[in-house]
Amino acid sequence: MAVEEALAATIATSATLVLPLFMDGVERKVKAWVHSRIGPPVTQTLLDALKLLRKETRVFGSIPYYFYLSSTAAVLTALGVFSAYMYFATLNTAYVVYTLVFYLTSQAALALSYLIIPNPYSVIGGFREVFVSLVNEPFMVLGVVLYAVSFSSRPGLWGYVAAGFSFSAVLVASYVSSRRTPFDLSEAEPEIASGGFIELSGKALFLALYNLLLSRSLSQLIPLSLVAMAAGPGGPLAPLAYLASLAGVWALYGLASTLMGRARVDTALKSLVKLYLVLIAGAFVGLVV
Repeated sequence: MAVEEALAATIATSATLVLPLFMDGVERKVKAWVHSRIGPPVTQTLLDALKLLRKETRVFGSIPYYFYLSSTAAVLTALGVFSAYMYFATLNTAYVVYTLVFYLTSQAALALSYLIIPNPYSVIGGFREVFVSLVNEPFMVLGVVLYAVSFSSRPGLWGYVAAGFSFSAVLVASYVSSRRTPFDLSEAEPEIASGGFIELSGKALFLALYNLLLSRSLSQLIPLSLVAMAAGPGGPLAPLAYLASLAGVWALYGLASTLMGRARVDTALKSLVKLYLVLIAGAFVGLVV
């Protein structure tokens, strides 16, 4: 049975590492539909990735360090994806802890990779990435902890209230972590010309874009793991349910980003803190009443 579980986890994780290339194409198609355009084919992101892999990579002083940090972030994200699946399938609490640790470390590596590119736009994007993470990630961790506490030790109506508020905080944090509008502040193409991507080309640009898509997958898997806590172990259908749920959340987030406008970095973060304080306060009220 352990061999079967390991095989299912390997297959689900491998599929999850490829799925973002297609889901980003689906998201672009959804955005085109909302804007009354035809848009690119669903396979466009995959085709773009293959094209970048064939192009020459521009090399300068910090590129080797960029590759090191970005590769580290990709490996950590892949391990986080594996942990999220194992939690989804077996409901072992340790796996959600592993997922959070891998996720937070990979986010730090991504931010540092932006900061070492010798371009002012990239450095600005890197600092914005750090600022968003400093606001967002602590509330994500707090929301996960409060959800676990409310789910395990607070039965009844108020337990559901606490779980609802804490899950909402995690859901918001997951969306912000995906760096979609209006929280794509480290890229902000109309303002700082793609931020950390501005000096990259070829394989380096592919690695940067793929890291971003992997990070989106992992951030979306965290609330799905909390849903699994309430639904129970996935059993033999866990790989299918896992991938279908991830695709569904990705499409939902893509639609939400299409309907939102851009925001200034200071305004976005201030509004985010206020929203988190309301949600966390609601969770605490549910736990203590």
